[in-house]
Amino acid sequence: MPPRRLQSVSVMNVSPAPPVLMPLMPASGQTCYDADKTCPSKNDFTCECKPPSIDNAVGAAAVCTFDECKVRAPNCTAIGQYCNDPDLLNDDTWVCHCLPPNVEVGRDMTNAKNALCELDECVIMACPTCANTTCSDASQTCDDPNKDPDSTSDWTCTCVAPAVGSATTKVAECVCDECLTSTTCTDAGQTCYDADKTCPSKNDFTCECQPPSIDNAIGAAAVCTFDECKVHAPDCTAIGQYCNDPDLLNDDTWVCHCLPPNVEVGRDMTNAKNALCELDECVIMACPTCANTTCSDASQTCADPNKDPDSTSDWTCTCVAPAVGSATAKVAECVCDECLTSTTCVDAGQTCYDADKTCPSKNDFTCECKPPSIDNAVGAAAVCTFDECKVHAPDCTAIGQY
Repeated sequence: MPPRRLQSVSVMNVSPAPPVLMPLMPASGQTCYDADKTCPSKNDFTCECKPPSIDNAVGAAAVCTFDECKVRAPNCTAIGQYCNDPDLLNDDTWVCHCLPPNVEVGRDMTNAKNALCELDECVIMACPTCANTTCSDASQTCDDPNKDPDSTSDWTCTCVAPAVGSATTKVAECVCDECLTSTTCTDAGQTCYDADKTCPSKNDFTCECQPPSIDNAIGAAAVCTFDECKVHAPDCTAIGQYCNDPDLLNDDTWVCHCLPPNVEVGRDMTNAKNALCELDECVIMACPTCANTTCSDASQTCADPNKDPDSTSDWTCTCVAPAVGSATAKVAECVCDECLTSTTCVDAGQTCYDADKTCPSKNDFTCECKPPSIDNAVGAAAVCTFDECKVHAPDCTAIGQY
């Protein structure tokens, strides 16, 4: 069967059907608005983000952003900071930052949203309470001991070594006290004084020894000496001696010495600090109780039998042989009694007499025979004779004889 021919139909005068507007589905949870609904307006619809974002886009989904600081700013303001949201596309990205002139040095460990802020008044220029150039203009260093932003006007200016001094919120008054910068004195156990603290005075400090020493030195440690006799003098005075310290640099070097006119002859074996003293009144010149030249002026010898310093005025003058005689504390009366110096008579069994004892009479002594002899001789032994008739004459007389 032959194919069926289709009958042509003219459509030249047929009007087209109107377009049908299909509602658009919200993109990404956004709201769609089409302000111009006339045909054939196309791609002029608007996508609006959900609050709190206020972003929108025409003909496409909007990129919805939101600055969380619009909500969180009071959290930062309450702690004296400002809010910043660095990522407007994501949530919970807001943080607090320090307000100038404070400087952020980290995040709060207890709340990472909060900044840790410092205010160093020494480095902040635009700060009415800060140091600015106050210290540096005076060639001093600046320090802010408390950098808490709530702690202001506590910065200090400090002098540059060797000068010392500091002041809070103003230029310091600088002094060059070398005792604060030098340990010369203290290292030697001494006290330091600096009379001239003006700058730049140098090496004019004084080191003073500790009492009882009174030595000092300028610009260096002193050589400290001490005379121990300032303490131990009474020990010597108590025994009638004087104190001497021959070594002022070392301890326990003091000793007692004899007081003039006493003479030191050694040290006391029981106490080496004490001297052994003698007073020989025959040799001491400057002594009111001593012999001085009394004996020698009389050509006599002097002897001091007891040289204890407490034994005085016991010296004696003694005549020089052949004269004899002595006296205590005065010139002796000398006699030349040859019977005391010659044994001529005694050796002959005779008695000696010296009638003239004045000096220098010599050989005028008399030797006298023992009774019944009555012979004698001058200056020599006598030839002793005896007439027995002086005894026996009566025997002869009795018989008429002689």
